[in-house]
Parts: sequence; C-alpha cells; structure tokens
Amino acid sequence: MYITIDDGKITSASSFEYEGSVEVPVDFFEYEKNPDKYALVDGVFTDISDTTEYQNAQLQKAKDLKIFENFQKRDERLRAGVEYKGVRFDSDTDSKVNIMGAVSLLPDDIGTIGWNSMDNITVQLTKQELIELGALLVTLTSNIWGEDGLNVQYLNAIDDAQTVDEVNAIQIDYNQL
Repeated sequence: MYITIDDGKITSASSFEYEGSVEVPVDFFEYEKNPDKYALVDGVFTDISDTTEYQNAQLQKAKDLKIFENFQKRDERLRAGVEYKGVRFDSDTDSKVNIMGAVSLLPDDIGTIGWNSMDNITVQLTKQELIELGALLVTLTSNIWGEDGLNVQYLNAIDDAQTVDEVNAIQIDYNQL
C-alpha cells in the first residue's frame, strides 16, 4: 500500500504509487476495511490495534452505536401503539393527553364516545374503557421510561460493558412490551 503524508498526518492511501507517496507494508484492502487501526508512530506506519487508546476508542464507538440503536428501537416502540380490545391505538404523547382530557371532562353517565384507532377506524368506547386504554399507555411508557424500565436497563448494560464483544452481545428488544 502507498500513503501520502502531509504535516505528519496520513492524507491518502492507495494500492497505487503516486508522486510523493510512500510504500508501507500494509495490505491496502485491510487498511480500507479499518483505517483507524493504523497510525504514523514515530514516523513508522504501525498497526495500533493492540494499544489501550485504540481499544478504548473502539469500545466507545461500539457503545455510541449501541446507544443510537437503543434510541431508535425505543422510539419505534413508543410510536408502535398499544392493542386494546383487538384494535391498535396510538401511543404517542398527544394520544395520552387526549385520553386524559377526555376522561377528566366526560360525564360518568356517558354511554360511549368514538375514539380513532391507529388505522383511523372509529371505535365506540365507554369512559371506563378510555381509562383502561389510558392505563395501557401509562404502563407502556413506564415499562420503557420508568426507573427500572427497559431504556435504563439497556443504557446501564451498555455503560457497564467492558469490551466491544460485550457491547455487541446486548440484544435490544422493546417489542416484548
């Protein structure tokens, strides 16, 4: 492989020799797969993968990716809704607020009220059924965001991981809720 160095830093790498490039004993395709594994150390192009700094950087990168995965899956589940009486209802913040408002303002003796499902199907629900639907939403939110919720559990597991393999072994699954 050939590299070009400018101001002590690698500015390019190629399998072809160019003017000003230096040949180094590293396979270009190996470098291309993992360029941060190599560095210029005391003027020598070196595999640094066994250094503490490199391993810590790789661990932090793995943790950052796993945290991002957690956020994505958590938010997907929060938007996926809840099933009540065989119908899927929205579970976003607006839905919670709307249900709380309806429950607090509806008279106790009301028969039913039309409530839209995620599929925009109007379902007739009693005030008690709205309370039960609201309780499902609160339970979902608590199971995700609560003190012992999955979000905290996953973030703690990621933080506690000591190796990249331990981070990668963490299976994030909010669909169990």
